Amino acid sequence: MIRRALLLTLAMTGLAQAQPAADPPPVARMTQPAGWILDPPGSSRVAAGLGADGLFAGAPIGVDAQVWTAPSHHAVLVTTQVSTDRLPADPDAAANATLHEIRAGADAVDGAAIDRWTVVVDPAGKLHEATLTWRDPSIGTTTIVRALVFRTGGALARIAGECVIGPDGAADRAACEQALATIAPNATALEPVKVSADAPVAAEPPAEPMPAVGSGATLGSGAPPSLRDGADLPATVMVRPPAKQADRRPLYLVGGVAVLGLVFLWNRRERQRREAAERAEEARQNRRRGKADAKDDDAKDDDDAKDDDAKDDDAKDDDAKDDDAKGKERDS
Repeated sequence: MIRRALLLTLAMTGLAQAQPAADPPPVARMTQPAGWILDPPGSSRVAAGLGADGLFAGAPIGVDAQVWTAPSHHAVLVTTQVSTDRLPADPDAAANATLHEIRAGADAVDGAAIDRWTVVVDPAGKLHEATLTWRDPSIGTTTIVRALVFRTGGALARIAGECVIGPDGAADRAACEQALATIAPNATALEPVKVSADAPVAAEPPAEPMPAVGSGATLGSGAPPSLRDGADLPATVMVRPPAKQADRRPLYLVGGVAVLGLVFLWNRRERQRREAAERAEEARQNRRRGKADAKDDDAKDDDDAKDDDAKDDDAKDDDAKDDDAKGKERDS
């Protein structure tokens, strides 16, 4: 199954515009979602990663892949095919291990939530199917996988499709799942191979060197398979999950504390400014009251002085009258 590191590589490298591709004989079929964009460089990166995954241990393999992205860029469909150049020593064990690797890859993701896992064993032993739906809460993606394992022309093959739906890609899920349902092997002469609904517990056969190349030959021809045009492609799964968004809550908390601090400082300065203004106003009023009291005292002193002068004048008048009265008495 696609490794998480490959998914992150796709997410970092981005999606390229669709380019025309060669048209060798197809080895698998899928009806691509309408309007989705093919990414040839991304397809090559996925194929290279699958070649290093050690699928079908015990035999050299050939791999090919195609990466499609939704127009909204909220969902990705990756189809891949892995086939052996020759049969492993134990074809049944290799086929069973490679089919169950789909589930093992999801279980290896920390915190993965498995919503659905089923293995449908073909009683005739011709075409075995596994389906998986799981979620990665850490990045908010939902992944739907459909894989088929079969034997044909003296080779084992696994074709699969994987839809990775981002947090905002719910509208793209139906189209992607419809494409998964159309995946099928192009070969019709399928040979029996045994798999189990239970995951293997025995050790797998020793792995041989497994070059991963894509040549465009059909299954069973001795050359590695290849997927090309949009109507006929092989399948497995690779995805471009949306970039994980950083948790900004600590920033909001720090920002809130800073704002509260600024408000506190502003209030304190305003209070100090108002208190200083009140003290200055009180001092001005006190000075005004002091000047008014001084004027009142001066006015009172003037009035008192005038009263004293008037009294002196009256006393002088009285003395003059007394003198006049005495003079008249002497004259008489």
